[in-house]
Amino acid sequence: YFIRTDKLKEVLPLKEHFVKNLKKLDLPELTELGSYLVAKRYEDDGSTPDYLNESIDDVRDILESALKRDEEYADANYNMGRFFLYNRKLDGAQYYLAKSIDKYRNTNNLSSESLMNSVNAMRLYGEILTDKKEYLQAQELYADALGKYQEYSENKLLSPNKMVGKLYQDYGDVNYFISGDLGKALRAYTQAVKQMNDSPSLRYRIAYIHYQNKDYEKAMQSLIQAHSEKQKDKNLLYGLGNTMYKRGSYDVAQGYYERLMEILEAERIRKNVLLPHAREDHKAF
Repeated sequence: YFIRTDKLKEVLPLKEHFVKNLKKLDLPELTELGSYLVAKRYEDDGSTPDYLNESIDDVRDILESALKRDEEYADANYNMGRFFLYNRKLDGAQYYLAKSIDKYRNTNNLSSESLMNSVNAMRLYGEILTDKKEYLQAQELYADALGKYQEYSENKLLSPNKMVGKLYQDYGDVNYFISGDLGKALRAYTQAVKQMNDSPSLRYRIAYIHYQNKDYEKAMQSLIQAHSEKQKDKNLLYGLGNTMYKRGSYDVAQGYYERLMEILEAERIRKNVLLPHAREDHKAF
């Protein structure tokens, strides 16, 4: 009950009681406890006081105990994969996430929670593949995950889910940065925003695509939204200047260019001597 109502303060003393004899918990209960502790320890959105998060321990013992009960249990492998990923042990993360994906695929009638776990497992594994520059495999995995989620969500009224938003962004990024399919990227980014995964960097990419499509009105709207959160960002100021210029709003464009020049001049003074041949940051500047 306390896990499902997200009462970490009440969960921790009970965890201390059960960790002395984990056999008192059946496998689904043990797995649910492990999943909750991983989420609170590594995925918390800042709503939990630091002193509570920092008091979470025994996570690996609980996760390993679940796997010892049944090493083929998909949710237990998924939780261990997340744990290794957040602790930067990528070989272990890759092994357990891949195993969980396989087990989920071969399990009939997944619960809603396990189905969403399977979608997230594919997303996390895809991010590992992306970091290893295995882009084609990552793109296929993201597409499979999105297909599974879309099939599950069809004819259902679901609340926005930031994890799903991250998945749409991951899929969009592969198309934006790697394959250059800006149409697919835009559709994915639009869905990411609808799923509550919004950020200035994502808005900038959306604006860039609209700019390339010569839809300067939509480009302007996305850039202004991003600029409201990052008013001194040089790329956003440059993009706004260019977009306003293309729209014929020359005075407004001049204002953004002048603000950008002020920031660049202040940065040039701070850097003193520029060494573009020796320093990448100076070269970029």
